Amino acid sequence: MSQTIQPPNFTPIPNTKIQPHVGDAPLSNGFLFFSVLDLKTKFPLDKTVIEPVSNIDILRIKKRSEDKTYSIKRLSCPPIFLNEEALANQEEKLIKAGDTIRFQLSKFEEYTCQFFPTPDLHLSFEQKIHHKHVANDQDSLKDEVICSLCLKCMHRAMALGPCLHSFCSSCLSRHLLDSDSCPVCREKITFVRKNFLLNKLITQVVKNNPDLKISQNEKSLMDKRDSLFHGAEVRRYEDGSFYYGSFEKKKREGKGKFIGADQSVYYGIFKNDKKEGFGECSWADGRVYRGEWKNDKRHGVGEMVWPDGVHIYGFWENDVFHGSGASL
Repeated sequence: MSQTIQPPNFTPIPNTKIQPHVGDAPLSNGFLFFSVLDLKTKFPLDKTVIEPVSNIDILRIKKRSEDKTYSIKRLSCPPIFLNEEALANQEEKLIKAGDTIRFQLSKFEEYTCQFFPTPDLHLSFEQKIHHKHVANDQDSLKDEVICSLCLKCMHRAMALGPCLHSFCSSCLSRHLLDSDSCPVCREKITFVRKNFLLNKLITQVVKNNPDLKISQNEKSLMDKRDSLFHGAEVRRYEDGSFYYGSFEKKKREGKGKFIGADQSVYYGIFKNDKKEGFGECSWADGRVYRGEWKNDKRHGVGEMVWPDGVHIYGFWENDVFHGSGASL
């Protein structure tokens, strides 16, 4: 039997069609998690709503039949930002699970939402917040907010894609240095996004269970080692290669980790999207190079080590060892 789910304390956007989602009705093109910012105080309002995208008349999100991806199209005049990039009126762009949409329809409130194309996460979290028989089951709720990496209540929950398993942001920051797969299901990671709804659930659960609260000192330590919090990003490329680290103007810039399509692993400095500076690279056959790079090539002083223990140290130019060093 279907049950109406009423979002708490939610005021509809003026002149915009947003209605509560009913029960377990199918969501053909996905749904949006909304949070609202009071532009006067700069504080989030106590308003959260989960909507089928078909209920929002300022934009359209549809599934593309040719390749099963999703696209978003701006339909009316309010400015809309997709991952902080403005959409022109009637412009259409690809959108994927976890992408952030932001818009402001009045001078008082700003709306931020995340898109998810599958109803699974919608049901797992929305029902835990709004259904009385689950809300009364505190043990069930506690299980939902525990990070499986540190076994503590999640601090700044982040969701992995496409599997949507969530963890502490700082725990993920450390995990990504070792692996490009989800620590729970081992599926290859394609994106990392803030899990707005789970963070709201965590706030409610901690309020009812003070023993789960993380101390301010613990939070400070977690924040210091949280690369994602400090701007690091994740990107999966079309050839299957993976990057975790700093970006500038959509290019790899600064410290990062890159796993190539050939399973080579580089950890070091990037400049203008290329390996440049000091870094270490290991290949699938066991070779390891530590030293200087330029334009994606070994260039400068460096050491090359082979699996049998042979290694050379000296000067490299354009990926070629010039012999002005020692073979050990």
